[in-house]
Amino acid sequence: MKPTEKPPIIWLNSLLFLITFETLAGFTEHDTFRSNQIREGQMSRENALNLIREENRPRYPNIKWYLDALGMDFEAVITTINSIPKVKVQQVK
Repeated sequence: MKPTEKPPIIWLNSLLFLITFETLAGFTEHDTFRSNQIREGQMSRENALNLIREENRPRYPNIKWYLDALGMDFEAVITTINSIPKVKVQQVK
């Protein structure tokens, strides 16, 4: 996508959901998808982790554009998301 092109709204909504879910729960739909691929022997754990690092990377400029289009303040939204209490996931021993 060229810098002057506007991303599709549904894609931007997914980005906002992704950053919110990862911030609150500590994992995303990408993590779950790649985990299933590892269990099914479709890829190595190392390859999955490399993909997840890129897939879960926040795309703040795109999120800002989306929020601007909705008339919402980027800083306020990100601050609000970051201030929501996090889910504490217990490790299975």
